[in-house]
Amino acid sequence: MERTYRGAKNGLKILAHLSMAALLVSSSCKKDNPEPEPIPEPPTGCTIVEVNPNGGALTISNPTVWTTGNVYVVRADVTISSVLTIEPGTIIKLQGDTRLEVINSGKILANGTAAQHIVFTSLNDDSYCGDSNGDGAATSPEKGDWGHINLNGGTGHQFTYCDILYAGNQGSGPYAVYITVAGPSFNFDNCTFAHTLSNPSHSSAFVFHGGSYMVDPSVSKFTNNTFYDNDRPLYCSFDYTVNPNNRFHNPNNPSEKNTRNGIFMWGGYGQNVSYNVAEVPYVLLENFNGGGSGAVRNVNIGNNVVLKFTAANRGISRGANNHINMGTGVIFTSYKDDAHGGDTNGDGNSSAPATGDWDGFWDYQTNTYVSGAYIWYAAH
Repeated sequence: MERTYRGAKNGLKILAHLSMAALLVSSSCKKDNPEPEPIPEPPTGCTIVEVNPNGGALTISNPTVWTTGNVYVVRADVTISSVLTIEPGTIIKLQGDTRLEVINSGKILANGTAAQHIVFTSLNDDSYCGDSNGDGAATSPEKGDWGHINLNGGTGHQFTYCDILYAGNQGSGPYAVYITVAGPSFNFDNCTFAHTLSNPSHSSAFVFHGGSYMVDPSVSKFTNNTFYDNDRPLYCSFDYTVNPNNRFHNPNNPSEKNTRNGIFMWGGYGQNVSYNVAEVPYVLLENFNGGGSGAVRNVNIGNNVVLKFTAANRGISRGANNHINMGTGVIFTSYKDDAHGGDTNGDGNSSAPATGDWDGFWDYQTNTYVSGAYIWYAAH
């Protein structure tokens, strides 16, 4: 933000001669010439750095630092095969079908602070360091003004106190952050994901697309993050324990949430997992199977957690190798059930739940029973 400062820098001019009458009049005043308030020095301005000076794609192949006080304008793809360090308070503005993609042994270290967030936003966003595209009020930021961040390589990526805004350009994929096979080693903490464009008919349209690579919370660390004004916020493996300190609403306006608000899950490898987020439902996109061969695992479902199933052939089972332990008030229900966990399929009142919407809860264990749970609209 730019500020204008006016006033004499060296203080007020002092009159050299005063009449006796003026002195007598002024003697009745407590203080006729108060000291001027100090005039603050203007803050350092935001310097614009064109990352793609020739308008073409760029590869960062040597260690590089993006520094505080600068606005980095990205107009074409940036591929990162070395270490890109982004200092607290740095602003990155992107446009069009642009993305930051990490490959090979590349790495992004973007560690902001509570006082100085790192911001990835639209080039049309004048609320951070002013009018960087120089068009006055002719444009304003919109969903999908830029592409996404793709972690397709490297280990130990760091994103703390980062705001990722107005991403999701359809040309480079309807997501803000996309994890592929080489990049599941990361730490996202105290980050905000907001105003991401989506395509409801696109099967991969998730704001944070961790997918089946986001399995182990000790490797893929995701804590204290916030999602709002998006479509589907988070996609990860069945086996991933999502920390309940993540939020799925705007903390400054709790009514501002996400269109299809939920934790969407697919696939897994059979390790222990806990489902303890009660703010939004867990949406299971395929069968959660158990009871077969493999290591014994525990699935712990906390109090008042809602699990939704998306199709008639989707269900959940408990068996000798898949122990499902439940708290109280757990609900298993249809994806169309807006009464429990909200309008997770995002169609308003266009659909209603019905018996047979999902396959049901199968219990292959002997001498056990399901307690503390409600099972709605299942076929069995």
